[in-house]
Amino acid sequence: MDTTEATAGPETPSLEGLNNAETAFDLLQSLAEEESPDEATTNAVERLALDADDEALRAAALQTLAAPGFQIKRRKKHPLSSSQRELLLGHISQWQRDSLLSDAQTAVLQARYPNPRLLRRQASKQPAKAAEKPASLSEILLGETAVKIALYMGAFFVLSAAFIFAAAVESLRLPILLVMTTLVLGVSLGLKRRLPQASFAFAVLGTLLVPLDAAVLADLLSLKGNFSDAYWMFAALGMTALWAAALWLFRSRFFSILALFAANAAGFYFGRLLPFTGFDLVFAALPTLAALQAARILRNWQGDKLFRPFFIMAQVQEIAWLSAGLLIWLGTSMQHHTPAAQWVAPGLLFLLGAAFYASSHAVQRFFAFPWAAAFVLWPVPLFLLQTFSPSDMLRSLLLLAWGTLLAIAGEVAFNFKAKNYWRNFSWPLLSVSLPALWGAALLQADQRPGLASLIFGWAAIVYALFSWLKARWPVWTVTLLSALGAYTMLLLTDWVDALNIPQMWVWFLPAIFLLSVELGLRLRRISKQWRLPLLVLGVLTLLFAVIWAMGDPIFEDHYVWQASLFFVIWASYGLGYAALSRRPWIAYLATGSLMLSVVFAALALDLSNYLLPTTFLAVVYVVAGWGLSFITPKLANWTTVFRWSGLLYGTLWALTAPLQGGVSSVIAPALIAGCWTAEALRRKNVWLGFPTNGLYLLAYFMALITLNIDQPQFYSIGAAMLGFLMHYLLRKAEQPVAALLTGIVAQLILFSTTYIQTLLNEQFIYFLALFLQAVIVLAYGVVARLKSFIIIPILFAVLSVVTLAFSLFSGIPAMLLVGCVGTLLLTAGVAALALRERKQVTNDE
Repeated sequence: MDTTEATAGPETPSLEGLNNAETAFDLLQSLAEEESPDEATTNAVERLALDADDEALRAAALQTLAAPGFQIKRRKKHPLSSSQRELLLGHISQWQRDSLLSDAQTAVLQARYPNPRLLRRQASKQPAKAAEKPASLSEILLGETAVKIALYMGAFFVLSAAFIFAAAVESLRLPILLVMTTLVLGVSLGLKRRLPQASFAFAVLGTLLVPLDAAVLADLLSLKGNFSDAYWMFAALGMTALWAAALWLFRSRFFSILALFAANAAGFYFGRLLPFTGFDLVFAALPTLAALQAARILRNWQGDKLFRPFFIMAQVQEIAWLSAGLLIWLGTSMQHHTPAAQWVAPGLLFLLGAAFYASSHAVQRFFAFPWAAAFVLWPVPLFLLQTFSPSDMLRSLLLLAWGTLLAIAGEVAFNFKAKNYWRNFSWPLLSVSLPALWGAALLQADQRPGLASLIFGWAAIVYALFSWLKARWPVWTVTLLSALGAYTMLLLTDWVDALNIPQMWVWFLPAIFLLSVELGLRLRRISKQWRLPLLVLGVLTLLFAVIWAMGDPIFEDHYVWQASLFFVIWASYGLGYAALSRRPWIAYLATGSLMLSVVFAALALDLSNYLLPTTFLAVVYVVAGWGLSFITPKLANWTTVFRWSGLLYGTLWALTAPLQGGVSSVIAPALIAGCWTAEALRRKNVWLGFPTNGLYLLAYFMALITLNIDQPQFYSIGAAMLGFLMHYLLRKAEQPVAALLTGIVAQLILFSTTYIQTLLNEQFIYFLALFLQAVIVLAYGVVARLKSFIIIPILFAVLSVVTLAFSLFSGIPAMLLVGCVGTLLLTAGVAALALRERKQVTNDE
């Protein structure tokens, strides 16, 4: 039995029609419209595309296989990624080009693994669905949008009318508002079951009329002072209860937020009843803290629908309370005579804020809540201490105790499990302990630097203990910074300041200590958690010492020898450190330091020339690098350090040649350029020719300046020759774009300078130089077949001849020069044509 017929099932009669040429075309057209053809149908169409005798039938079968339904079916059967399909289709095309597959087989395989881009393109060409039937006018008027607009706009208009009427008719104001409020609320309750949406609209209107009723009643009673505050406190409590009931009845986010505002208002007016300034904000913030528990209840009751907006509004309110408290604190601190009790309110407000953010993190885990809680908590003792008008000493002691307590709390929290609630407060508490401890020290820095040093030392001991318990690079970094702070404060004491130690040595000692400890830990293979902060702080402290070493001699002449000695010591230590730690990059600092020592030694000896010693040292670096590379390949990193130290530092000092002047300003750039040349040849890198040519050009210019030559064409000739050399090298390195640009710039420098000199001096010798330069460069361009070396010389040659014809120095010599050159060129052209014709005749014979 045929396999297709056995597996086709209900499609067997249709598949039988594929064997009949008369019915196959109609059947293929109907199959192409199917959204999900079965496997048997797809296989039958593939065999028809391969085996049919009629070419038109094979083409129709291939077109059917390209239909979206067949493509989607094959894609589901062969679930490959887009990149895999692209790769497979590429291989199929290559097999077709290699004659391994016929055109029909290729088309069938491409249809079996459809291109996703083709599917998207076909999907975009599918006709859009028919537009839905437009709604009738009655459907629009009775729709959800129209009903909502009518209800809520109606409620707004009624409320506005109540305001207007209450303002216009004073005697009937309260009775009418009370009747309207009762009526609206009654209608809301009556419609609750049958028309819940309308009931909600009436509830919004009725509950918003309640504050208006309370305001009208307060105005009629003419309440003042504490009576007004007490009245509004109870009114706010009543409105809180009313909106809470509406929340329970309608499950509305709107009523939840109104209830929160009313509770805040009740707390605010209760705080105004107290005889202390600022407590209104404290009691206004209390309901916001309690609202977090209400938010938890709302989430358990109705999920995120009620919880999320209520929780977000509580966060916004807390930010508002803390901002207001901060403004009050700033205003209070600017007053000269501030009552002590006024400092209590900001302290309590910030304490409540810390509790709020800690509770917020318990309700909804968010990384910012622990940090907010810690930063709001740390200034609380300062606010509360202000009630006693403390001295700076008492402030420092309090900050010291508070910072220590925060650090201990953070360390205790760190030892909880990773997913524990308190573990999230570890880094925030440790972070805010830092300004507390350092602030305690800085308060004493001016008057009592010794005490400030002790406080910094205490901070270093605390953080060092925490680092010993658990290695963490941020804590260890703070430990080292605290120790450096203690060291700095110690330097400010009178007995140390009397020693008058240069700052270069003051900062060199901790740098060497930090780097030495890091080196010892590295040799013992201690974790990077301990070593990296030591290395970074050691290098930064060393750079600070280097700055002082370079600055001290500027102000004190007798520090020059000390600066030279400083750089020699650091160079020796740096080389040893780099060798032991196997960090060759540290040696760059050492080699640069040794160069600085040479400069300061030259200054100490009153030598006016420092270029030659630094250049000689740079050459020694380069030669040492080459020598090490010949000795052993194991020292490849060190050879690179010495070679590049000599090249880079030598180049930097050579660039100061114009400031130095004299013969040394010629020798130094030339020597360093020679080193670059040797490096370029050694590495076979043509790009190293740019610094080489630049230094040679600098040496050439300095030689001209030393010889008092001020004519610009002499400068341009040297620059142009180096440009031509770089053009040749770049062509050999197969860098056509760079070669073209370099050649054009070199020609423009050469020709334009000589031409300008010709116009300014109006002497025949400059025209002769320009004319000969153009002819020589043109000849090179013709021989080398370089268009840029043909066009530019011709332009300048024509320009020079035209200038000559209309200038004052045209005459017999110029005429002879131009005529002879022209005659030679014509003769060469005629001879070339004759030789070419003769060669053509010979080839024809």
